[in-house]
Amino acid sequence: MIDINNIRILSNYVLVLPDKDFETYQFSAKETGIYSPLVFKDEQGHEHSAKQQHLSVSGEVYGVPEKLLFNAERIWDIQDRTGLRNGAWVRNREWQSEIDELRTKSVRFNVPIELKKGDRVYFEYTAHRDADAQGLWVQTDLGLMMLIKYDSLILAKRGEDTVMLNGYVLVENEKAEVEQIENGVLGTQTDSGLVLLQGNKVDKKTRTNAVAKVVHSGAPVSCYLDFRGIKEKQAATGDTILYDPRYARELEYGLHQVFSGRKLRMIQRKDIYGIFN
Repeated sequence: MIDINNIRILSNYVLVLPDKDFETYQFSAKETGIYSPLVFKDEQGHEHSAKQQHLSVSGEVYGVPEKLLFNAERIWDIQDRTGLRNGAWVRNREWQSEIDELRTKSVRFNVPIELKKGDRVYFEYTAHRDADAQGLWVQTDLGLMMLIKYDSLILAKRGEDTVMLNGYVLVENEKAEVEQIENGVLGTQTDSGLVLLQGNKVDKKTRTNAVAKVVHSGAPVSCYLDFRGIKEKQAATGDTILYDPRYARELEYGLHQVFSGRKLRMIQRKDIYGIFN
């Protein structure tokens, strides 16, 4: 058992005491008291695990990294020198191994450390999977804690304030959203009557756009590990955005809504098509 006061986190990971996994359903930030089973049966009567749907996605921060390692420039240098970026016919295993190692040791976003001890954080459910697979659980004098990679964090609650992390913005869809097709081009009509067009012909069955209001916004990402040369759009709280819903995810499981009584989605600025006030 480790004394929490003796733990130093050198880079990339945050030490979090996760909330208990969900045992009952919560809707619109209210407890129902209805038990949530860990297995369910399909139409053929086969049982499947539902554990993933009930994992907690929040907790309290007890340790913050001293720095974040972002290895994009080192990776790009290798790619430029070897021609991998432009598509080499033969990939040198040594080069690829070096790139893979740099990626593993890097966070995905070049962002400042905005987290503080005592913050409550919301994170991706995959943090549990990674903790189990990589042995990222730490037994401390205050309980069993999880090491979560910084780029898996979505937001922090600090008192009444919401601090968005890793360039995410939190949005709520416009209630009076209308989609229409004009000459095979998809457009979205807002309450004011403005129609924003995607600009390309789109198959409505596979791709639709959405309009949403930015509820919370934080510091932008200055650089992405996987998307070279993308510049962040300056979406601010209160702005209305046009985005592709394929790249937006609900903040909470539909069965466990505890953050607020609203259906909120998270998206990164790189996946926003347009912004208007």
